[in-house]
Amino acid sequence: MNSQVPIVFIHGFKGARLINKENKIVWITPLQVLALHTPAIGLPLIWNNNVQEKDGLSVHAAQDDVSVIPGLYRISPYGVLLKAMASWEQPFYSFVYDWRRSNFETLNLFEKFIESIKQKHGSKVKVIAHSNGGMLTLALLNQRPDLFESIVFIGVPFRGGIGFLPDLQVVRAFGLNKRILSPAVLGSMTPVYTSFPLTGHGALDKNGVPHLTDYFSVQTWQKNQWGLFKTSKESKEKIEKFMIEALKQAKEFRELMVSKNISYPPIKVVLSKTRPTLFAIKALDKGWDLNALKKPGDGRICEEDALPPEGIPYTKFYSNAEHSDLINDPKIMGWIR
Repeated sequence: MNSQVPIVFIHGFKGARLINKENKIVWITPLQVLALHTPAIGLPLIWNNNVQEKDGLSVHAAQDDVSVIPGLYRISPYGVLLKAMASWEQPFYSFVYDWRRSNFETLNLFEKFIESIKQKHGSKVKVIAHSNGGMLTLALLNQRPDLFESIVFIGVPFRGGIGFLPDLQVVRAFGLNKRILSPAVLGSMTPVYTSFPLTGHGALDKNGVPHLTDYFSVQTWQKNQWGLFKTSKESKEKIEKFMIEALKQAKEFRELMVSKNISYPPIKVVLSKTRPTLFAIKALDKGWDLNALKKPGDGRICEEDALPPEGIPYTKFYSNAEHSDLINDPKIMGWIR
């Protein structure tokens, strides 16, 4: 390991603390996990010159540990990795971003961040990227390969999948809290739509035959009453206007991830095939079966969708952990160094 190469960690969706104007944490605290406090973290469904309106919240730091019930129940998205990196002899940095906002906004900030570190150390960087952070990293790599010494991708939806659709349709609890990440709240966040596949896979017709779907067309969402068209209390016109731009940006960003004719640096990929993971939904006479077909994966991303695009060389490592815990698997620590 070259001790002169700086390491940069970039987190995934939901992976950074958010604070309000009073510097109080609104994502995520023990009280919020226990549903004793539910701040509003959804974004306005308004675009101004292709930039989504802000809500007064800002990013604070990568989410490490949340001790919900001391000694009994702890959420530790990145605690293990961050502690391990702090003990390594290499300089390391954590790039934090508002995971709710358009990946195009974040990509610009990420590029400037990496450039500043390269300039400071006079060296390309090694990036360790989880989930949505991996999509941002690949998009930047395809544009600026000169910035990267090597990359470790962990649980990244490279090829897209249908996994987020049930979260946009059905209320699910985060811990005990069913409101903080409700379907309407999630639907206001553009990065969610970036996770869908350009290939159109992930849907079956009533006979179980694969049916190609344009997930980046607002008509698809309207016709099927998906996402905000089902869950939001806003007007149809406001939802449609928001979704047109959100889907446009999501599609354009995903297109940045297609492999390019460049010299790729050494790339490692961490993934799992131990958890049944949603691969396809199925049309019913009314509505959709949101759990129609499952394949091996990490519980969020199927194994085959977590492989980099064709044309990108890589080596892979399998973990037994689920998606949110892949990065904390002690078995991968030595391998990713």
